[in-house]
Amino acid sequence: MTKNETGSFYSWMIYNFLEKNNRFGDLARDMNEDYSFPHDNDFDAIIDYLVFDCGAAEACVDVFRECWKKYQEALVYA
Repeated sequence: MTKNETGSFYSWMIYNFLEKNNRFGDLARDMNEDYSFPHDNDFDAIIDYLVFDCGAAEACVDVFRECWKKYQEALVYA
């Protein structure tokens, strides 16, 4: 998968951000270490998982929303 190709949100995050030393990389590493993280492309399911199953902080949810927006933009330009 090249940076311009997209798969699932999960795969896209891992491919593009796992090694980054920023908030996106933090989320990608958390996702990679969490075997229960949803692998489907369902925004609402991921939000529910973060908020209700994980009790994620608002900052984490904000980073997810920002990453989701970038992912949706990548889908348009893929």
